[in-house]
Amino acid sequence: MAVHHLKTTIPEGCSWETFLKGDLHIDHKIPISAFNFKTPNDIDFKKCWALENLQLLTVRDNLSKGANLDKPFQPSFAFG
Repeated sequence: MAVHHLKTTIPEGCSWETFLKGDLHIDHKIPISAFNFKTPNDIDFKKCWALENLQLLTVRDNLSKGANLDKPFQPSFAFG
């Protein structure tokens, strides 16, 4: 299922082989740093690593994107 999802996000002009060679990165659409979690049981951990938050990007595009957000994002509140 994860492989199928990632294959649907392959940038134009690239292929699965491009990813296997290391020329594509798995990118978090919403960066890891935007989430509020301490353990894998936290809601934000699950949102961060959900397939919907993952996509393939070229190495150049991923590194230039950095931890920037394209749109506003509200992490979950931490209690305790």
